[in-house]
Amino acid sequence: MKVSEAARDAQPIATTADKKSAGARPCISADFLFRNLSAAVAMFVAISLLGILVALWSEGWDALHHFGWKFLVTTSWNPVSEHFGALVFIVGTLISSAIALIIAVPVSFGIALFISEMAPRWLRNSVSAAIELLAAIPSIIYGMWGLLVFAPWFGNFEPWINDHLGAIPGIGLLFQGPPMGIGMLSAGIVLGIMIIP
Repeated sequence: MKVSEAARDAQPIATTADKKSAGARPCISADFLFRNLSAAVAMFVAISLLGILVALWSEGWDALHHFGWKFLVTTSWNPVSEHFGALVFIVGTLISSAIALIIAVPVSFGIALFISEMAPRWLRNSVSAAIELLAAIPSIIYGMWGLLVFAPWFGNFEPWINDHLGAIPGIGLLFQGPPMGIGMLSAGIVLGIMIIP
């Protein structure tokens, strides 16, 4: 098979070595870039969490040093006699968070399932936008709404709930006290609404 004159006179194909020697920039792999960027972001998150732990430890060291480890397991809070205990606040945080998760997880899964599988196309975008708008509301607004709007409204139903569910062990603790709507159950409901998005 004869090579034609035109093929012989054509420019030779440049090899990788020719390109490098000509000063062309080497191509960066997209996988390499993604891997390194992901590693950098993961390191940033880990360093941020470590920084939070260091800040908590350094700021809380004075309280732990002065009151000892019993500060974490006692319930008294008396500024006059300087007896302080954080157990009430720790348990309250855990209870309200548990109530919020019990409410928010099924509701969130239901909303996600409805948006992705069942909602018609014309409704899907508006419901999705409304849920995303809930995430944009600051937590202080949720707290003020819960205190000034939800708690008084919930106080109307609390006597009935207390009469019918108050005898159940553990459940009655969620709304004991005067029926003002301010308690662990209402705090958990407001927190659950806040974390739905």
